[in-house]
Amino acid sequence: MAVALLLGGCTSEPERKVEKFEGSASVNAAFRLGAKPGGVEIRVEQGFYPTGGYDVLARVEGSPSLSEGVTVVLEGVMEPLAPKGDKSPATALVYVPLGQSIEDVDWSLTFKVPNGDGDFRKDSYTVRHTAAGWRGSPRQGSFSRFDPQGSF
Repeated sequence: MAVALLLGGCTSEPERKVEKFEGSASVNAAFRLGAKPGGVEIRVEQGFYPTGGYDVLARVEGSPSLSEGVTVVLEGVMEPLAPKGDKSPATALVYVPLGQSIEDVDWSLTFKVPNGDGDFRKDSYTVRHTAAGWRGSPRQGSFSRFDPQGSF
């Protein structure tokens, strides 16, 4: 009986299938920004998938700072373990600690997508948080766009 209990506790989570963006021209990401104490929250939404629960695989590259900027690498989309609901975008929520207030400071935000040949496509923005909300320039890059309406 003890062996059955031990074996039952050793189950692992099923592996989720990953669709890499590498070499893909089908990346169409929108991002929103949220001011947080000592940093910024970046919400990324990518495309539309058959059900809810898909996750964007995103990571912060290097050591982010207001003076050097922030680079987020979009690597792919992971399928859900348990699909739910109707068609919806895949999402990622990335918190970037910056160690200081971002109020009224222009800083660089770059998104990168692997091309598959060791190089990346890049979209770069200059963003600023003020009492009136977020400002971003430009509003749209080659594969991404800034959504100030959903930013806080």
